[in-house]
Amino acid sequence: MKCVAHASACRVYTRANALLLALTGPLAAQPSLKITSPADSTTVHPGESLTVTVDVSPPGVFEIVAVNAPTPLGKGKQVLKTPPYQFTIQIPSGTRPNKYAVTAVGVLPPWSSYIRTRSRY
Repeated sequence: MKCVAHASACRVYTRANALLLALTGPLAAQPSLKITSPADSTTVHPGESLTVTVDVSPPGVFEIVAVNAPTPLGKGKQVLKTPPYQFTIQIPSGTRPNKYAVTAVGVLPPWSSYIRTRSRY
């Protein structure tokens, strides 16, 4: 999250870069996940909620999809096993304007490999 220092608001910019880690064996279609929401330049104020939507391809490839946000935004990972993969992050009232990274992770069966995408807000 990029927060404007002279205002009590945070402007949200998203950049998703998928990183494929520890996948073994040939794959016909490479699994991927992407943070599709919030849109670039979304403004978030302390005390509000940020909704993060993650799209996966191909559908059903991941056993779980999770979103993690750093302190002061995150209080643990949010994990979903089925779509829609939509997560809510509460922005605490006293959040200091700053840049934060929110990470989405998809775990592939049999829990031995995963794919991660990160967005800066």
